[in-house]
Amino acid sequence: MIYAILDWIVQPYIHSHGASFSMIMDLRESALSREIAFFFVASLAGCFGVTIYAIAINFIFRYLALQREGRLRFFAGKRLIFWFTIPICAGLTWVFLCWFSMYPDPDFTDYLRESIKSNYELDANYITYTGSYIYRIDKNGIVNWSIQNSLGALGLNVLMLIPFITILIFGYKSYMKIQRLMSHGESNYTKRLQMQLYKALVAQQFVILELPKIKWHQWFLWTQRWMWPEINFFFLNFREIQ
Repeated sequence: MIYAILDWIVQPYIHSHGASFSMIMDLRESALSREIAFFFVASLAGCFGVTIYAIAINFIFRYLALQREGRLRFFAGKRLIFWFTIPICAGLTWVFLCWFSMYPDPDFTDYLRESIKSNYELDANYITYTGSYIYRIDKNGIVNWSIQNSLGALGLNVLMLIPFITILIFGYKSYMKIQRLMSHGESNYTKRLQMQLYKALVAQQFVILELPKIKWHQWFLWTQRWMWPEINFFFLNFREIQ
């Protein structure tokens, strides 16, 4: 619900232009200050982090439920509070990275000005956004690498990879556990029931991620194109120096 409310307030434009990627909010008809508007934009991005971490925890819970060895005690009582804090911390980390490494700046705004005007009829003087502008061209035409934006983009990629890897690992382990149920004395009916529950879980998470995944896959593909070649170039030069 919070995700939907923030999306309604921000009404984001997901924009990829050259060596930049940004999520933009139009402020022309907004009564919000730039700081508050940016906080809403960053919080909307953070909600995606909360969602994928909650989904990953759901897969962990499903795997422990299949163990039938009292493993669900890890989700009982006060331990349940711990699992709830993980997605919240991930979302707050996401907001922190946006605020301290992907805050709007004059160079980035000027770089977006013509592009957002032609694509969305937005006025760069009345927007706020979060994003990365990796290769920055100064007044002398010299290309500079923005380390701050690169570190922010790297941090977001790490935040996304952790839950996605968790989903793959525990999804696979749950599937293999279901396949071996009959060899552990369970009936074919139990196996079919557990497989139906497993498929329902996978389908549910797919639907939850269906809309935001389109936007954030653009982000992921953009980072592969613009950020990782620069990081590889840095490490190759570092190796040559050594």
